[in-house]
Amino acid sequence: MLTEGIAEHANVIFPAESHAEKEGTVVHPDGRLQRMRTAIAHPGSVRAGWSVVAEIARRAGLETGALTSPMVFAQLVESVPFYRGLTLEEIGGRGVRWQDREAASAFPSGPDTVSAARPSQAGAQEGASNGGLRLGTYRSIWAAPEVEISPALQFTVAEQHVELAPEDAQRLGVSPGDVVDVSQNGTRLTATAHIRTGVPAGTAFLAEGIANGSANAFTEPDVEVHKR
Repeated sequence: MLTEGIAEHANVIFPAESHAEKEGTVVHPDGRLQRMRTAIAHPGSVRAGWSVVAEIARRAGLETGALTSPMVFAQLVESVPFYRGLTLEEIGGRGVRWQDREAASAFPSGPDTVSAARPSQAGAQEGASNGGLRLGTYRSIWAAPEVEISPALQFTVAEQHVELAPEDAQRLGVSPGDVVDVSQNGTRLTATAHIRTGVPAGTAFLAEGIANGSANAFTEPDVEVHKR
């Protein structure tokens, strides 16, 4: 949407796709790649994001050779060692976790940032009584105004759920599908519990950018989770 602020400060403006108009792939916090398929057509002069990037590159003197979204994906997996050999057919309708593939061994070594972010055992025990967890956020591909106002896409409108590690769910007495309260400094929202083995212990992941109960309401790095 072209706003007065954008028009005032931007030198070049490209009509951007909404999530419902995109085609490609998305990677979830647990490393699962899933396909994105176009749900509604591009309006007006809106073009696919990859097409715009390819055109800018061409005008800057770099010919990418990308003519279609699958061609862009092929270049991506060729450039990223731990995606090497991955195909859209392999991803299919259920997705695939890149960590479970043989090519995952090519992932570059580095500091264990996930482990460093996890609370100590003593800290976890101290926070067990009040449900204290570190806050992690992600954005659903369906978190967009275009989805919310489209009658054909109402079934995809994102609702809030909290992703918990199995060990945190166990100590909090939370089971998959339970309704829980997530709070921070007097701000509270309701979410459905999803238990994920890929979530780091001591962390609660919530969706941001959704119409109701968005994690954007939280401004601090910690939240409390309580089963209703």
